[in-house]
Amino acid sequence: MADWYDEPDSNQSEVQPRTAAELFWVKHQKYLEERGYELRPRYHKDWIPTRTRLDGLDFGFTFEDEIACTTAAFGVLDAMHTSTKRKVAIKITMLKTRELAVAQSLGSPELVADPRNHTVPVLDSFPVPGEEQAKCFMVMPYLQRFDCPKFHCRLEFADALHQVLEGIQFMHERNIAHGDACSLNFMMDATEVCPKGHHFTLPDCNDDGFTLLTTVPRCRTENLVRYYIIDFEGTKEYPAGIEAAVDTEMRCQIKTSPEFNEPFGTTFNPFPLDIYNIGATFLKLCDRDDPRGHLGIEEFRPLLDEMMRPNPKERPTAAECLDKLETLLYSKDDLWRYSRVWGTHEYDPRPPMMVRWIWYNFPSTTLWNYF
Repeated sequence: MADWYDEPDSNQSEVQPRTAAELFWVKHQKYLEERGYELRPRYHKDWIPTRTRLDGLDFGFTFEDEIACTTAAFGVLDAMHTSTKRKVAIKITMLKTRELAVAQSLGSPELVADPRNHTVPVLDSFPVPGEEQAKCFMVMPYLQRFDCPKFHCRLEFADALHQVLEGIQFMHERNIAHGDACSLNFMMDATEVCPKGHHFTLPDCNDDGFTLLTTVPRCRTENLVRYYIIDFEGTKEYPAGIEAAVDTEMRCQIKTSPEFNEPFGTTFNPFPLDIYNIGATFLKLCDRDDPRGHLGIEEFRPLLDEMMRPNPKERPTAAECLDKLETLLYSKDDLWRYSRVWGTHEYDPRPPMMVRWIWYNFPSTTLWNYF
């Protein structure tokens, strides 16, 4: 259990009582408010659940303030910036990890000017009261997981992969390895993709926590969707350069790489490991048996397989991956690029079998993007 948890209140309501992790935010709600960040009503000290105020009337649904925030256990919560009325994400970061220092360094004005820089911006930072030497609050834009909602066409999938590789290439050129390049650390600005907002805890709901998520395909938004890389707790700089980089400490969530399965303490190069982890992340999206999988993006698999070669020295660099991806895209026409892809999850509105059969066998006969 994380060391920022507080003990549960003994006087809490029986209606979705706040968890020990959530009570940390209750404790600091006033402090955050003074800093210009408004937490949701659930995290106010004087919170009275809506159901309680309505004398326990059952309307057949859960009120928004009854939804416990699971990410609070990881030290992250959403808030409203009171002066701009924009949602932000606030994270508790341990100063010993240098996450804040790395993010601020990569977010310096001269580096932000490079369009390949996909580091999440740090909007604000300030110490946690009473723990100034150990922890701080890091404020970032409110972002959404990069693959939620699912991709609508091949170009959307390719664009996400391209931007993630761009961001990693940008870091690698500065001898910085991310260390945990995985799906949880790739995010997107979904302002136009989810025009009615997105609930922080319920990924399938609008910001109200009740209505089904309203989405617009990424390929139909007015502006290009921007993807970001977050979580630099395991990020390190290797002054000796990419080829000579050596490490023995690994903290990544993808556990299928050959490096991860070596005996503890074995040396490895963290830069090819970043490439492997990106390949593994996007390969899962091509897996028909995975809940997040898609049908129709199988032609990206050869590149992803290259990125996951068992021998780290045989894996392409981020720049080489980008060249291969662009070669694939330029070899296809717009009809292929904008052709519809389908989610494999049982809840996805998949087309009838005949439509899918025609699409697989004659992908260039219909403007599938408009289905």
